[in-house]
Amino acid sequence: MKISAIFMLMVLLASSTLLAVMPAGAQGVVVPGDLDGDKIVSDEEMVAAEQSYQDGKITSEQLEEIRHIHENYPRTITDSAGREVTIYKPIKRIIVLHSKGAEIIRALESKDNIVGVSDYIASDGVYFPDLSKSPNVGKYSSLDVEGILSLSPDIILVYGTMLITPIEALEDDLKGTEILLLGLDCCSTDALCDDIEKIGYLLEKEDKAEELVSFYQSEIDTICEKIEGIYEDKKPRVYIECYGDYNARNKRSPTHLICTMAGGINIAKDIAPGKTTATSVDPEWLIEQNPDIILKCISGSRVSCGYDEDDPTEMKAVRDTIMSRLGFEKTTAVENGKIYLITPDICNGVSNVVGLAYVAKWVHPDLFEDLDPQAIHQEYLTRFQGLDYDLDEQGVFVYPEV
Repeated sequence: MKISAIFMLMVLLASSTLLAVMPAGAQGVVVPGDLDGDKIVSDEEMVAAEQSYQDGKITSEQLEEIRHIHENYPRTITDSAGREVTIYKPIKRIIVLHSKGAEIIRALESKDNIVGVSDYIASDGVYFPDLSKSPNVGKYSSLDVEGILSLSPDIILVYGTMLITPIEALEDDLKGTEILLLGLDCCSTDALCDDIEKIGYLLEKEDKAEELVSFYQSEIDTICEKIEGIYEDKKPRVYIECYGDYNARNKRSPTHLICTMAGGINIAKDIAPGKTTATSVDPEWLIEQNPDIILKCISGSRVSCGYDEDDPTEMKAVRDTIMSRLGFEKTTAVENGKIYLITPDICNGVSNVVGLAYVAKWVHPDLFEDLDPQAIHQEYLTRFQGLDYDLDEQGVFVYPEV
């Protein structure tokens, strides 16, 4: 025991010296109870901690913290970028750079761990009333690295595969610190449940993650099971236009996946090779394609819509403009009035289950006559986002409403 005590004293002295010279972000390298510097509390180190408690050198709270780390860490996941990310003690401080990740963290009841957010989240006081007041670390394209370091985060949640400030660039900025980058997109429907579970695992919120996944998957399955029996020739052909005029979404876009899951056929799915999700199409081509349905994604920065809008007037005006495009009057979509507008608020992340429900009702109205997208949306906002938001009184997310 004498040797162990001497060893512990040496490690504690060394740790104090390290804390004095390391930058704020690097302090996360110190793991309570770790005596040999491998960031893992071994069985022997647990015994040493118990002895230190008996000797009055650490408190009962410190002992329990060490015991918790010993029993539950390290934790390792593989992120969207294929990188192994390992944490060695509980995550207490998070900077989140995309809203869909912030939604998941809030749904897992861990929003109090968020110490910094991107400019986009900081500017949205309606949907993120609390998080918008957090320190703003800048836009994805121009992050405030000094501000990030000053917040001493344990981890930064970033996109893993999207072409917005690649992880490699951020890693270069954070060299010399122990700040971890967690690259999870939290957008794509086919990987979303996996992302939720990974975040839940890292935050020790497995039960909450399971609850969120169960809600999400149940709503998805309800729709997909009905679509399975539809033959391809019975599926309507859909033109998905995103933001700008004649900007068609292809099979790489989240909206394409929603369309497909809802039982539609995206007529522009194979346009634009490479990594882009949309490309401009010729109006004549579109008229020749004669889509059965036109689905227009509307940006809140261009048209009044979303959580901070109650009046659908501008959405209606956009729809009227599409219907009056030269040559469109003979298309099946215009003839049948099947022009629908939807906002990205309900097309990405966990919220895309709401977008899917709306699109399903538009694409197959008879099949989904009893489906209530607004009820799904309200449950998500109230139960998982903890928002006091009444969809009967607030918000414009689709036009026309179903």
